[in-house]
Amino acid sequence: MAVTDRSQDTDRHIGRLEGIVEQMVKDQAEYRQDMRVVSDRIIDQMVKDQAEYRQDMRAISTRIDNTTNRIDKLLYWQLGLLSVIIGGIIGIYFK
Repeated sequence: MAVTDRSQDTDRHIGRLEGIVEQMVKDQAEYRQDMRVVSDRIIDQMVKDQAEYRQDMRAISTRIDNTTNRIDKLLYWQLGLLSVIIGGIIGIYFK
């Protein structure tokens, strides 16, 4: 009788363990699927962020170019004005 009871206990324990293992396999599959979804979302967001970053960098580059062009024009204008002033001073001095 004791052997039969132990055999039944062993069968129940094995059944419980099999159930636990099956649940673990299901949980692992769900976890992997969830991680794929999360990973895809992260990658999508990174791609969007990279596109926004590139667009921002283009805008900044354009603003820098425009500012540089304005500074160049201002410097040329000042250089021209300085040339006129120096020419006037030389003209007055040697008159």
